[in-house]
Amino acid sequence: MSMVVRELSDQELELLVGQQDPATGMVYPERGLQPYYRWLMNTLRLLGDAGMGDFRVIPAAGESPAVVVLAGRASVSSVVVSYAGSTLDLAIYSNGTVYIWLRESAGEAVVEAGLAAGGWPVGTHIKLAEVVIESGQIVSVLDRRKEVMLSV
Repeated sequence: MSMVVRELSDQELELLVGQQDPATGMVYPERGLQPYYRWLMNTLRLLGDAGMGDFRVIPAAGESPAVVVLAGRASVSSVVVSYAGSTLDLAIYSNGTVYIWLRESAGEAVVEAGLAAGGWPVGTHIKLAEVVIESGQIVSVLDRRKEVMLSV
């Protein structure tokens, strides 16, 4: 059995221009974008990272240490929650490792952060990432979601 995916029409493609894909973070370019190399390389990186885009944590554009948590859906304690995505300002954590996690509260998805020194929260949560900040700059983001997905 083969699976055929319908390609978008020219009109449907034009409607995407300037829109940001919530799962990958990619912005769809206008026709004839020049120079396109920077856009292409960023898009390829985002698509490569998007194997599981839900709740992915990536550095935000800008000067303060901030991360973007992409939109997603998950089941936390048998409650399915949706998250629209947001930017977390991590400026209060100027140095150190910050844990970022997802929890459920009254049927809503809540994303929170705390210093690694305090450990992961005691209640039910999904580990999303560890962000290392030095001198107010994000040095690295370690994706912890796969550890949750690939656990028994």
